[in-house]
Amino acid sequence: MNPVAQATAALTDVLSKEKELMTQLLHFAQEKETALQENDVSKLMETVPHEEELAQTFQTLEGERIARSDKLAQAAGLTDADLSMREVIEKLNDPVCAGCLRRVRQELLELVHTLSTQNEKVAILLEQQRDCNEFVLQMLLSDGDVSPYYDGNGEKQEQPSGDRGLYETYV
Repeated sequence: MNPVAQATAALTDVLSKEKELMTQLLHFAQEKETALQENDVSKLMETVPHEEELAQTFQTLEGERIARSDKLAQAAGLTDADLSMREVIEKLNDPVCAGCLRRVRQELLELVHTLSTQNEKVAILLEQQRDCNEFVLQMLLSDGDVSPYYDGNGEKQEQPSGDRGLYETYV
């Protein structure tokens, strides 16, 4: 096996491990979404240590990926500093190695996009949960003289509790 093929195989191995970790992170992000929708705080908290462990492992693998990418660039005779994977793939003279890396890179990009989208959903749900909790706490801690509510136009109002109209709704 030539040096470029060896370096490509080593890099592909690390990229496959990163892909596996991202798949696990996606699974936990989906579990968090379900836990938030079901208001299951204990299930939500169970995912945190697992995600932290995966994130640490991912950081270690990322260091390996960078080192192996540099070795591939050297083996291919690429002297430019800080080449991206796309640039390395484009400059590789070996079409088999380039094709293999291109495929794995595309799979990773798709997975990163899916994970990012899922994390955005979780962030929105967390924000909604926080806002709801703050509202309930505000209601519980209020002195009773002023009670917030939403009027018929959906605007938040604060008036003494006895001054509400017939169509003004408590939340």
